[in-house]
Parts: sequence; C-alpha cells; structure tokens
Amino acid sequence: MSATQTFALCIDCWEFNYGVTDNNGVFTRESGSSNHWDHAVHVFRSPDQYPPPIRNVLGCLQAGLPISDGRLEMFSLACAITAIQPNNGKTVQPPPSTSPKAKRPTASSAQPQGVLL
Repeated sequence: MSATQTFALCIDCWEFNYGVTDNNGVFTRESGSSNHWDHAVHVFRSPDQYPPPIRNVLGCLQAGLPISDGRLEMFSLACAITAIQPNNGKTVQPPPSTSPKAKRPTASSAQPQGVLL
C-alpha cells in the first residue's frame, strides 16, 4: 500500500487538517499538517461512509477540485450536527462552566418594598 493523503478534524480546535499516512496506511501525529497530538481528532475515512455534505467535500478534496466557502460552511455544520466523534482515542474536553453566577443585589438594584399611594 502506498502513502495516501488523508484529512482530519481537530474537534477541540475545530480545525480541519490534512496528513499523509505512512506505508502501512496509519495516520500518526507526525504525519499531520499541524500538531494536535493531545487533542480529540477525527481522521476521516472513505467519503462514502459519511452523509452528503461531508461526503461531497471529502470527495472534492481527494479529487483536487476547488470548494466554495459555502460548501465548507455546510461541511462544518454537518460535522457539528452529526456530532462527529474523535477516533484517535482521545475524548472531547467538556466546555468550561457556563452556569450563571448568583447575582448579588447591589444598592442600585434594590427592589422597592412597597408603593405609597
């Protein structure tokens, strides 16, 4: 088997990269275009294993065809909607806590206790 170009999505950074597999067809961090070795990464397989927006973009990339910005945005959206999962053994890090902190009352936000008529 000869080395082939493959594509990967770093889910932690939401960055699309390319790489070349080694002679055994294995994609390693050294063969990627950037260093995401400690991140959750999905290495794409054959395009026909994905739904149409992803399949179409991967097919165009492998064929060397140009891709419009709109098609790339649809690709990104399709990856997000299908909740594409990492296949490099890493897990996606949970987002930082976004729960609202308890709002402390201040003198300027004090509520009136009653209304005089």
